[in-house]
Amino acid sequence: METGALLFKTTYALVMEVTKCMEKYPKSHRYTLGDNIMKVAIDLLTYLGVLNSEKGWTSDIAVKTLNNFKYKFETLVLLLRLSYDLELYSTQQQSRFVELIEKVKEALSLLVV
Repeated sequence: METGALLFKTTYALVMEVTKCMEKYPKSHRYTLGDNIMKVAIDLLTYLGVLNSEKGWTSDIAVKTLNNFKYKFETLVLLLRLSYDLELYSTQQQSRFVELIEKVKEALSLLVV
C-alpha cells in the first residue's frame, strides 16, 4: 500500500475510534475535553485532505501541512492520555488507541519528505 494511503487509512481509523469514544464521555467532560479532542481529530483529516490534493509530498505546502499534521497528532495523543488518566474510557479502549497510534506513527516514519 502506498505510504500516503496507509497514513490516511490509519488516521481515519483512529479518528473513527475517537469519535465513537467521545459519545460515551460524561457531560462534565464531553463539552470541554471531548470537544477539544474532536477538533484536533477533525484537523488531522483536514490536513490529510490538503496532503492528498498536493502533487507530491515534497512541495512547500505538503511539508508545512505534514509538520502541522504531526503537531496535531501529538496533541491528540496527549489529550487521549489525559482522558485515560481521568478514567474517561476503559483500558480496553486505551489498548485500541495505542494500537492505532502506533500504526499512524509507523506510517509517518515511512514518509520521505
